[in-house]
Amino acid sequence: MRPRTDRSPRSLPSTSGRPPEVGSGRRFIGYWLPVGLWCAIIFVQSAFATPDIGPRWPHVDKVAHVGVYVVLSILFCRAFNTLAAWRGRSWRLIVTGAALTSLYGALDEWHQSFVAVRTADGMDLLADVIGGVLGACLYVAVGRYRRRHLTPAILSK
Repeated sequence: MRPRTDRSPRSLPSTSGRPPEVGSGRRFIGYWLPVGLWCAIIFVQSAFATPDIGPRWPHVDKVAHVGVYVVLSILFCRAFNTLAAWRGRSWRLIVTGAALTSLYGALDEWHQSFVAVRTADGMDLLADVIGGVLGACLYVAVGRYRRRHLTPAILSK
């Protein structure tokens, strides 16, 4: 078997401790498609009346908004972390994830203003923004924890 002669940066193993660049087709399917699917789920759900299921707790809808947008923010951060300009740059990931999630939350509230059985609500938008910030911070915090605590254990085996 001949040694590899291709010395392009793509063919060399990463020595920076960062994950290697993901191929564009795999990047789209594995990282960006979930973002689009989650946005589509939010959009479709926003076109229908809020279901009356479960107990009626105060502000349960705001908690639901935070949870849904935490997931969206994590998906945004996960997708952007595959790009070289964002990979490993915590503040850039947090700002991008939170900003795009907040923007989508604002667009979703605007969309709801056109739906007969829904209304746009500033408090829902605030919950979306809080979810976006929490999700981005959670993504970065978990990534830091994994790099500090799990990587040395794996390398010592």
